[in-house]
Amino acid sequence: MADHLQAANDLHGKVCVVTGGNAGLGLATATALARRGATTVITARDRAKGDDAVAMIRARAANDDVYCIDLDLASLASVRVCAEAVLKRWPRLDVLINNAGGIFSPRSETVDGFETIFGVNHLGPFLLTNLLLDRLRSSAPARVVHLSSLAYHFPVTGIRFDDLQSTRRFSSAIVYGRAKIAVGLFSAELHRRHHSAGLSSYAVHPGFVRTSFAQDGDMSGFFASASAATFIRTPERGASATLWCATEPGIESSSGSFVQNRWMGNWGKVKPVRVNRHLRSERDAERLWIESARLVGLSPI
Repeated sequence: MADHLQAANDLHGKVCVVTGGNAGLGLATATALARRGATTVITARDRAKGDDAVAMIRARAANDDVYCIDLDLASLASVRVCAEAVLKRWPRLDVLINNAGGIFSPRSETVDGFETIFGVNHLGPFLLTNLLLDRLRSSAPARVVHLSSLAYHFPVTGIRFDDLQSTRRFSSAIVYGRAKIAVGLFSAELHRRHHSAGLSSYAVHPGFVRTSFAQDGDMSGFFASASAATFIRTPERGASATLWCATEPGIESSSGSFVQNRWMGNWGKVKPVRVNRHLRSERDAERLWIESARLVGLSPI
């Protein structure tokens, strides 16, 4: 048991990247990784906020090996610059945590012309992961953790391949749910394509976490409601599912699964769970991979 705990807690020599690591769940995740000795790289859209977060993490974790790279997931050019910076500076990459995301209303588009919720939650992380894929594989065993949500239950029809950009009808909650279906399908397909090379992939629902997330979207009323307080957990507790996927020894057999914090508030157990039919479709996962690769300018193979 002692060896198990030491292996889980000691991350010296490991390089971990956390997108959106300057606040909320990402900040809690990055701080926990740095406390365990990892070289911790966060990304942020705002460099000043990112630098402040780096100083905070270094102080809280007593670890100076913490850095920030600019990243705006709504810009494919920014994603490419970020990936290039990681590849240039660090010769290995053990963990990539696609934490950053968002829900936005009314409908808007990224600088590349994609619907923003789909672009930020799926296409940006899809491109970043693929650009870092060779480095992850060469560092194997390595892991990719994708922040998903139980919001994937919202859309009755699942992914709409005939309207991925939601030009026909837009409801931020439904479109967000479809984006999180995309996240889960991407995680499963990444597992199917690369697990044999030592890369594990997990989709995670952290629970309802008390952060600034969704305060500009249609779900802001829920997160602000006093009646929701029982369901809301701290960022530190919410990060436990992400950290379990990123660092827990011996869980490679759970790669490709959907993991969540069960129950409510700061109570519950982290475990893989069964998902609905929208996340179980291997056909949709392969189709989404091919279409996503086309949209961001990558080979689908």
